[in-house]
Amino acid sequence: MATSKKLKWWNNFLRKKQPKLKSGETVSLFRHRNRKKKQVFNEIPSKTLEEQEYKKVTGSLDETVNSIKEMLGESDDFVIKHFKVFGRFSAVLMYFLNLTNQDRINNDILKPLMYKPEHLLGREITVNELKNVVINETLYDSQVKLDSQIDKLVNVILRGETVILIEGIIEGIYVGTRKVEKRSI
Repeated sequence: MATSKKLKWWNNFLRKKQPKLKSGETVSLFRHRNRKKKQVFNEIPSKTLEEQEYKKVTGSLDETVNSIKEMLGESDDFVIKHFKVFGRFSAVLMYFLNLTNQDRINNDILKPLMYKPEHLLGREITVNELKNVVINETLYDSQVKLDSQIDKLVNVILRGETVILIEGIIEGIYVGTRKVEKRSI
């Protein structure tokens, strides 16, 4: 009996004329209007990806880092680690802490880049050779790629990969360091 009362009420509700709504409003079963809630962010990035779509990585480390910071905004999870490649060339490592595998970053990226490999000890490396040496002889990873567009590098960071920028190189290097969470079955 209670079920038939609910069904009658529901049919009556559906037949009644719905009130006019402003854009962004919805009506619930309880006949009150739910206004669209305003979202408040601590700091909204000042430049969107669309505005920066064709901006390229420059040889200036500070300029490129500032462009990426403006696009991503402030976040406690966003890490920018300054270091020297082979103790000589200024560089930056950028990634989101909760999206990446920290062990891979420390052991497979930072450690090989900070210390010159034994087979390169007697060899003097110039900035022109540095990109090839880093990609082909230093980073032991099959997922190493290059890109010169800042918006693509930002998308890579947001996907959980790590970006390496080196002073004097007009391309960003990115390495697949995405952390995949596993659940028990």
